[in-house]
Amino acid sequence: FKDKLEEFFKKGILDTY
Repeated sequence: FKDKLEEFFKKGILDTY
């Protein structure tokens, strides 16, 4: 769960920036 959440956040940050 944590790993998936981290990946989601990383993807979100990359998408945002």
